[in-house]
Amino acid sequence: KNAGKAVNSAQSEFGAFYVGSDMYYSSIASNVEIKLGPDGKSTDTKQEQYAKVYKSAKKGANWGKGTALNDGVNLTGTNNVHSALSADGKTLYFSRCKLEANKSMCDVYTSTMKGGKWSPASKIEGGSNSDEFSSKQPAVGEINGREAIFFASNMSGGTGGFDIYYAVKQDGAKFSTPVNVGPSVNTFADDQTPFYKANTLYFSSE
Repeated sequence: KNAGKAVNSAQSEFGAFYVGSDMYYSSIASNVEIKLGPDGKSTDTKQEQYAKVYKSAKKGANWGKGTALNDGVNLTGTNNVHSALSADGKTLYFSRCKLEANKSMCDVYTSTMKGGKWSPASKIEGGSNSDEFSSKQPAVGEINGREAIFFASNMSGGTGGFDIYYAVKQDGAKFSTPVNVGPSVNTFADDQTPFYKANTLYFSSE
């Protein structure tokens, strides 16, 4: 069933997940046509639009109007996409992506709920992010009873384009060195959009 016009726009809505009575998702949510130049950047910065993370609450059989999270998460000038929430609902993980020379470069960020607002996000630490590669699409999971995030990355040493990795949470934004989940999952092509639930990893593969 379509979630309705309170959530869906003329643009793409994606990266949705459901927790409690709330749905988080990403959207550009604009009817403005964006024209790109040879460098991959908008030719009119006044009309430039970026993806944001939204939240919609279920109201009976329908979804309420999606509202963008505060600027601790939705930083102007970047695409803020593919969010995931910790089990206690206090930590949000998501990707921030920029278009550089027609190539999307992404990093995984984290933000915590403080005083009813999401704190200014910071990159997760421990080797999962770098200027040399992209990391994106975080999903919250568990490794040996400890909170971990699964994500897609094209860092060197993988088996193909984008592989799925995990990193175990240490403290705050600090995580263990990322671990490739291995050839039973990752292929020579792109393996992406991980989702973890009940000891099972779901993902997409080319």
